Parts: sequence; C-alpha cells; structure tokens
Amino acid sequence: MEYDNKSKEELIAELNQIDQAEEFNGWKNRETWAFNLWMSNDQGTCEMVEEMAKEAYAEAVVTEDKYLTTEELARFNMSEKLKDYLEMLQEEIAPESKEVRMMLDDIGSSWRIDYREVAEHHIDDLIRENEAEQEL
Repeated sequence: MEYDNKSKEELIAELNQIDQAEEFNGWKNRETWAFNLWMSNDQGTCEMVEEMAKEAYAEAVVTEDKYLTTEELARFNMSEKLKDYLEMLQEEIAPESKEVRMMLDDIGSSWRIDYREVAEHHIDDLIRENEAEQEL
C-alpha cells in the first residue's frame, strides 16, 4: 500500500474498512466474540462476570472524574478487571486446567481482544437491569 500520497481522511477510511472486515457475529473480531462467549458460557462464570460489573460500577460511583461519566468509568474499570482476570487465568490456572487451556486456545490471540467492547456489553446490561428494577 502507498501511504505517502494519501490524506489523513483516506487513511482513516481505509483503517475503518479493515476493522469492519474483521467483525465477527456483531463483535469487533473473532477473539473478542470468543472471549465474551466464554465469559457468558456457564452459570458460575456468568455470575462472576455480573459481580465484576457490579463492583466496577460501584467503584465508578464513588470515584470523581471530571472527564468521564460514571458509566464510562465503570466500563473502563470493567475492562481492566476482565483483562486482569484473563491474565490470571493464563498465568496461574492454565498450567493446571485442561478446560482453561481449551478456552485460551479457542479465544486465540488475547492481545486482539477488545476488552472495552466486552466491558461495555456487561456494564450496559447491568444498567438496563437496574433501570428495569426501578420501573417496577
């Protein structure tokens, strides 16, 4: 590809096309989709992720940030929790657990996971659930 003769707008459009071409089942890429699927795959893991989302939101509520809304901060907190959780699985549990190794193999390249997208999905679910409860 020749980049020297392209404008900034042309380069951004080209990168957006590449990103869109990688979408998988409505997610940014296959790795992000697979990670979220594994995090939502069984009741125990799903409940753990729900607790992580509640904790991330609670931390955001008590943290003042002049640049981020509570929801944005909760999404950021959640993305960090998800990344830390996967790193812990890779380092501590994978050597001992066949199922965790299978999960990591299925996900593939963990550096390609868009933790922000997965976090947004779970935080937004939590917000919708809270709003529905308040309406009752």
